[in-house]
Amino acid sequence: MGLFTRKILRIFIIFLFIMSVSSSFAEEWKGACEKNYPPFNYINKNKKLGMDYEIINLVMRKLGVKYSVHNDSWDKVHALLKDEEVDFAWQFVSTPERQKLFYLVGPIRYGLHAFMVRKSSTMINWHKLSDFDKKRIGIVRKYNYTTEFDNYKNFTKVEFANNNDLIIGLTKGFVDAIIGDFYTLSFEARTNNYTKQVRFLPSSVKKIPRYVAFSKKNKDKSIAFGNALKTLIQTAEYKEIIKKYSAL
Repeated sequence: MGLFTRKILRIFIIFLFIMSVSSSFAEEWKGACEKNYPPFNYINKNKKLGMDYEIINLVMRKLGVKYSVHNDSWDKVHALLKDEEVDFAWQFVSTPERQKLFYLVGPIRYGLHAFMVRKSSTMINWHKLSDFDKKRIGIVRKYNYTTEFDNYKNFTKVEFANNNDLIIGLTKGFVDAIIGDFYTLSFEARTNNYTKQVRFLPSSVKKIPRYVAFSKKNKDKSIAFGNALKTLIQTAEYKEIIKKYSAL
């Protein structure tokens, strides 16, 4: 093969790559997130709201990409992305298993895990997980918390479908404590008038980075999204979104 022919072939390959990337960006991206995870994403009078919705929308506007969002249970969102029925989904905690399954981009923000108990609970605070030994701890099905918590065996984990059910389970005495995002549990308690029945234990678990996950067939999209996110995190518009919802 001559030098001229090799150059032509190289140009042709680059052209095909550019065309394939351009085509993937021209089509509507399919996203998914949990239907009821306020204040990060939730639906109010058929309007989609929340901190993560606004961040995702900010990035997609930067990219100039049309996208749709399917709202469902967390189990279903995870399954849709794993089966590559959607291109991306949020908001994921990074784990070794998920790093093998998806491209994790971000973090788009940070969460704060905290324990909530009934106001009548004798627990005042906690310092180590063994303080919960023999107790029943409510969790959301398919969520990942910290590695230490996920692997701890000396208390019973009781699964619930979502954060609203989690708080209801606590108020009804099905569990002794629940773990979840501080802002989400605060929002749910205020919205559903549970504030007089529950309280947080003062010590938090850990500041948790949250990611947008892309299916393995969408590497180019994940890279583009990540680059746009890095730029936008430094902007006043992004910081205003965080500030607005943190004040809820």
